[in-house]
Amino acid sequence: MAGNGFGALASVTLPIAQLGKYDAGVSEANAKLSGQKAELRRTEDRIRREVAQAFVRAETSLSQYELFTTTHIPQAEQALAVTESGYQTGAVDFLSLIDSLRQIEMVHTEHIEAQVEFEKAYADLARAVGRELPRPVEPRSKGTERHG
Repeated sequence: MAGNGFGALASVTLPIAQLGKYDAGVSEANAKLSGQKAELRRTEDRIRREVAQAFVRAETSLSQYELFTTTHIPQAEQALAVTESGYQTGAVDFLSLIDSLRQIEMVHTEHIEAQVEFEKAYADLARAVGRELPRPVEPRSKGTERHG
């Protein structure tokens, strides 16, 4: 052996020797990917459910609002007019007149409550969808069909 003080050493790592380590890393990455995909599906399902529930609430409260607008309020106003006429002619007593007034006030209050419920459901729907929604034409006339 020559004693000149120079030498070289080379080292090579073969991937075959570390195969178990790589397989574990791939398995871990696949498990994380599967977990993230499952979380995405849960989030999508939750959003779909929130949108569907808000839509049903909005549709129901809009129907109630329209029912008050097209049916209950006109009927209550007509009943009040008949009662007022009856009171003026003496055919109806004062308590019946007061009852008709109370009834029309209750119908108007329920009409406003239906409108409030629609606005809340509409806001929930916009939040669930994630953007502002176009406003419905108010109110739909009798016999208007819904397409959904």
